[in-house]
Amino acid sequence: MSVLPLRDNWVHPEHGAPLRELATHAKVRLVVISEVDAYEEDYTHLSVLQGDAAPQEVFPLIATFLSGRPDGDAPALRTAKGAAP
Repeated sequence: MSVLPLRDNWVHPEHGAPLRELATHAKVRLVVISEVDAYEEDYTHLSVLQGDAAPQEVFPLIATFLSGRPDGDAPALRTAKGAAP
């Protein structure tokens, strides 16, 4: 899984996105995390792990991916600011 925080100044999202093409035999899921997609903030390289809302917004995405469940069984993403996941 490649989590691409919009405001990551160490690995910009456009530089992380080619992972899908490079890892041809791996299951790759790209997730761009930003306020545009109804996340609490435009995450940075560190806030994706340490941000106030990261345990509710980011961690479930990673846990679902690591559990091997199909994307259809993933917890619902936020659909509007302030809505429960």
